[in-house]
Amino acid sequence: MKRMMKIELRRAFTSTGFVLALIIGCLIAVVHWALFVLPVSVTLEEYVAMNKPMMYPGWLYTSWIGSDTTAIPAYLLFLILPIIAVLPHADTFFTDAGSGFIQNICIRTNRRHYYIAKYTATFLSGGTVTTISFLLNFLLSCLVLPAMHPEASAFTSSIGEASTFPHLFFNLPLLYVGVYFLIIFVFCGLLATISLISSYFAGYRFLVVLTPFLLYLTACAIFQLIGLADWQPINLLDPSYPGNTLVAIFVECILLILFTQYGFIVKGAREDIF
Repeated sequence: MKRMMKIELRRAFTSTGFVLALIIGCLIAVVHWALFVLPVSVTLEEYVAMNKPMMYPGWLYTSWIGSDTTAIPAYLLFLILPIIAVLPHADTFFTDAGSGFIQNICIRTNRRHYYIAKYTATFLSGGTVTTISFLLNFLLSCLVLPAMHPEASAFTSSIGEASTFPHLFFNLPLLYVGVYFLIIFVFCGLLATISLISSYFAGYRFLVVLTPFLLYLTACAIFQLIGLADWQPINLLDPSYPGNTLVAIFVECILLILFTQYGFIVKGAREDIF
């Protein structure tokens, strides 16, 4: 089991797909920093020079990419998160089946061990590569903006009493950001594992890669139409979303865990799919 896990983790984190996903995510993060964060830092210098204490300056927790989702680079990153999460390793189950790798590996090891290792590597690589993009933008923003505590009276943030974790945001903003890093990691990792299930049915590799993205868009559209914006996946991942998504986060993550683990590990280990 340990050997199989090491093999799959090595394949996931050293793959061309992981590098490509990392480049795409980090490029968007840097573009946002250059176009939307640096100008705020210039304004901050002018603010100090003007000596106008009533004017609230630009600051870290409302300017980094996670709190500036109206900017085009930020919206684009949140939109394509499922694709970035899938690129490192999620399509390898499809290619392993086509090349006969699964049959060969299952002769030498327990079938269930292979499925568990594949699922774990897909989840970890998908969660890691998406979180790195947000972490990079946040750290770059830390270099040029002050990490001042949010002030509710300043009305510079969309977070309010009805939002998710409002007291955490106004009292421990750094921990608030860390919680959302964890949410992005877990949710995007689970989105990546959906491709493992689609490998059973999709006849083409590009369909395996696009399935989580299409389901992501479909879920957003359906929840918007029925008036449940708090349940839209794109809003669950948005640290600046003004609504309360706590229940939706737990419910959707649990459903994804049950669906993906049963659909891939349990069903795959029991049945000779390929």
